[in-house]
Amino acid sequence: MTVIPPLIGIGYRHPLHDWTVEHLACFDVLEVVVDHYLTGGTAYRDSLGSLQGKVPVTAHGIGLSLGSAEPLDYDYIEQIAEITSLIGATRFSEHVAFTRSSGIDLANLLPLPKTRETLDFLVERLREVCRIMPVPVSLENITYLFDYNYGEMSDAEFLIRLCERTETTLLLDIQNLYTNALNHHFDPVDFLNALPRGIVKSVHMAGGQEMEHVEIDTHSFPVRDEVLALLGLMRTLQSPDTIILERDGRLDAPDEMLDDIDNIRARYDLAPAGNTHVHPLAS
Repeated sequence: MTVIPPLIGIGYRHPLHDWTVEHLACFDVLEVVVDHYLTGGTAYRDSLGSLQGKVPVTAHGIGLSLGSAEPLDYDYIEQIAEITSLIGATRFSEHVAFTRSSGIDLANLLPLPKTRETLDFLVERLREVCRIMPVPVSLENITYLFDYNYGEMSDAEFLIRLCERTETTLLLDIQNLYTNALNHHFDPVDFLNALPRGIVKSVHMAGGQEMEHVEIDTHSFPVRDEVLALLGLMRTLQSPDTIILERDGRLDAPDEMLDDIDNIRARYDLAPAGNTHVHPLAS
C-alpha cells in the first residue's frame, strides 16, 4: 500500500508575513492559530486572506481550556468553528489542558490529573466540541513542569483512551514529548511504541532550550537532533497528514526555520522503514 507523505509547513505568524510570502514555495501547508485570528484585527485578517487558496491550512486553538471545571464557552466554540470554516482549514486541533480557573486566564497550558474521573469529564466536553466543529478534531499533548501524584494512567494511555472514546486523533508534539521525557524521566520511545497505528494525524516540531537543568519548550531555537531522531522513529509507526514547525521566539532569525524544514524533510524521507532497533536518544 502506498503511503502518502505528509504536508510539511510552518505555523503562520503575522510578524513574519512578508517572509512567509517570499518563501511560500518552501511550505506545503500553514497552521493558523484561530485565537490570533480573533484578536489580530483587520491587518492580520487581510494578510492571512491574501494567502487564501495559495496553500492548504489547518486550524489550531490555544484558548478552549478543555480541562476547566467551568462550563464550556459556547460563544467561543462557535467563533472558532466559524473561523475554521472561513479559512478553509481541513482540521482543528487543541491541547489536552486547562488555561482558565474561576474565570481567570492563567496564561499557561496546565496539565490535568490522568484519572478515570478526569477522562470521563473530558470525554463529555470533547463530544460537545466535536459536535460543533465543522472539521475533524485532533488533541495535542502538552509539556508540564509539574504532575499529580494520584494519576492512574501514563501519558500515552490517557491520550489513547481520550482519542478512542471521542473519535478524535492525536496531534503529536514531538518537542513536548522530548521535553517531558527529560524532565519527568520516562522513555519517549516507549510512549511512541504504545500509540496505536493511525492515531497520529498531525505532528508539531519545535526547538526548546535548557534553563537551570530543566528543558523548556520555548519555540525559539532550531529543532534538536534528538527531536528529529524521534520524528524518524515516529515515521516508522504512524502516517500523519501534516508536520508543522512552530516558531514563536527569536523571529529575527527566520531562516533557521528553512533549515529546520529541510532537516524535517530529510529525516522523514531517510528514516529506514521498520527500523526501531536503535534508540533515537542514544548518544
